[in-house]
Amino acid sequence: STATGGAGAAAAAAPSSSSAAAGQTTFKFKCRAKSKVDEVVEVVLTGLGSVPPEGETFTHELVVPPASAPHITTGPGAVLHVVPIGEARITQPGQPLVFAVSFAPPKLLPPCSVELVVSKASGGRWRFELQLVTHEAAVDGTITLEAAMDATASEQLVIFSPADEPVPFKAWLSGDTPLSFNVYPSQGVLPVKPPPGTRSPDALGALSPSRRSLSRQLSRSGSARRASQSPPKSRAQSPDAAGVRPAVTVTYTCRDFGKTVKGKLFVQAGETLYTYDLRGKMPSYVPPQPSDYRPTVDTRLSPEMSARLAVAASPSRAVGRPNYVATNIKATKPRSFGSGMWGDY
Repeated sequence: STATGGAGAAAAAAPSSSSAAAGQTTFKFKCRAKSKVDEVVEVVLTGLGSVPPEGETFTHELVVPPASAPHITTGPGAVLHVVPIGEARITQPGQPLVFAVSFAPPKLLPPCSVELVVSKASGGRWRFELQLVTHEAAVDGTITLEAAMDATASEQLVIFSPADEPVPFKAWLSGDTPLSFNVYPSQGVLPVKPPPGTRSPDALGALSPSRRSLSRQLSRSGSARRASQSPPKSRAQSPDAAGVRPAVTVTYTCRDFGKTVKGKLFVQAGETLYTYDLRGKMPSYVPPQPSDYRPTVDTRLSPEMSARLAVAASPSRAVGRPNYVATNIKATKPRSFGSGMWGDY
């Protein structure tokens, strides 16, 4: 991007420096928290006047107003870093100075502004305003907990220190998170990331914030426990060979039948803020399949019994056998001798 500085550079003959009109040029930088943007800025120093054949050398500095000082640090690896690209020298009027600007907010910051002051070695000063806007960071992950009605599920979360030394942390839930979620402990110390080759946190059943992807979800069902019992324990609560322990534990107690409840977890470690979406629900219902079960009632005749019944019902067995049913019907059938006006006789 190219901007034109305010007019009013001091004359080259004047030994004392003078300032250009402040606030006439503004650069705006937008970035998500825990991310970084790198941009190239070209500034044109209007009113520079003539330039000697050997060129003119310039220097720059960043001036942070008192209102932005608690949030903005400058320098390599800081929130804001500005360096010239190539040599800060102009050989002809209208030639821009090119700067590389890096903006890396570690957390959500209020709107801030910083002044980029460009000074000429022979006298003269130009001011440019850098407006810094931070947007909410993308979530570090989604934790899904499944529990039966009136049961509790838990998930352990391993977070390492963002620095090279242990850092205190605080963990809390957002104000609109349902009471069915809980997090403990609310504060502690994050350990330093173990050296390569150490057992990974995922082997402990935990989530590391280094995997910052919105699409990444953890869907592990914790063991069902009654809410009245003590907080659930997990094998992740015991340290491994390197002493890695879960930083916080998130629990969910199912109170709503058939409803997915949502919440948000925050973990503040120094200047770094980790954010996680919470999802609590009942386990998905899987209907039984007939092929998965063996019948317990036998509804078919065995081959031996079928053969015996077939022999008993064959015509050869019926020859010579008395028919007791036909004999009884014939014996009980009344005889009729005749009929007349006086009835049967």
